[in-house]
Amino acid sequence: MNTLHESLLHGECRLFISATGAGLGLAADLWCEPGASSYLVGGITPYSQPELARFIGRIPLASTCSFETALDMASMSYITACEHCALEESGRQALPIGLAITAAVASNRIPRGAQRAHLCAITPTAVRHLELRFEKSIGSSARREQDQQITREARELLHALLLDKEFGSDVEPEALDRLFRFPAFSPLRQREVPSRGDGACYLPATLNPLHEGHREMARRADAALGTPGCTRFLVTATPVHKPNLRVGTLLDKVGQVWADCSGSELRGIEFSRDDPLFLDKVKQRPDASFVVGADTLARLLDPTWGPSTGSVLQAFAAFGARFFVMGRQVDGRFLRLRDIPIPREHAHLFHELDGRVDQSSTALREYISTQRG
Repeated sequence: MNTLHESLLHGECRLFISATGAGLGLAADLWCEPGASSYLVGGITPYSQPELARFIGRIPLASTCSFETALDMASMSYITACEHCALEESGRQALPIGLAITAAVASNRIPRGAQRAHLCAITPTAVRHLELRFEKSIGSSARREQDQQITREARELLHALLLDKEFGSDVEPEALDRLFRFPAFSPLRQREVPSRGDGACYLPATLNPLHEGHREMARRADAALGTPGCTRFLVTATPVHKPNLRVGTLLDKVGQVWADCSGSELRGIEFSRDDPLFLDKVKQRPDASFVVGADTLARLLDPTWGPSTGSVLQAFAAFGARFFVMGRQVDGRFLRLRDIPIPREHAHLFHELDGRVDQSSTALREYISTQRG
């Protein structure tokens, strides 16, 4: 255990563990090590079905002991670790890790199904899964032995991840598909299937990282629509001219938003894919509103990015889109909606928001890098 403890300690890790029963010994073993508080965020035992549903944010669609449930639990464990990282004030860059264990082990009678366990762990760069199978048995002695084996394997899985060694199966594609079955995360920590045609308001952003500029734009849009908290962040997993985002990167953004929700902000976040251009986003979300900076509006109407300006505006009108536009500082000039040439017949699609946003994720990342250096 000391080896894993030392690796977690010196790796600047933030670990959150969820287990439906078996495997809880790992958290206890780690807790016994002096200094574990620097990396062990916490743990949860969603043993009953209602507790499991509350933890993963919805009613489970699969068996409690299944690969799918383990993925859902690991996702929430990882989000919790990311949320903790976002709330830290140390300025250090920590490595979030989410570990989930769900198992069907020996009880007081022989079960009809297999006695097994599913372990799943998520880091910013990996999603790993391990399935264990046991001989059918009954009684407390067999139950303890199976629990001990699960704990050993969970320890090995974590250590392999920290050392970048192969252990278990790489399930990144399956985890990404699982994420997009319920890609909307509410401020009440629920996972949902987003509805379409409901007039929702989106603020498309990379959230790399989330900053005050994003918050202020969302607040201004809420005020314009008269509904606090109605504007949700929209993050695409397939950005234009950039690599596709990994599961860990996407879930980290939920942690950032939920960290805000622990204060005064109440904001949801939704993920999308196969919509790198605004035209794609509009087509997938009829009758929706979008919040953008004036610099973004100028780019999306620039024909060098693809379709002509006229065809883009016609599509926006056909799908019932409307845009709330906030002024931005661009190359030393304050750019507003009124500074962007828009044909009169489509001017009704765009509405100017008061205020201005000068923050940018790029500048903030550069500042954070400098501070850490």
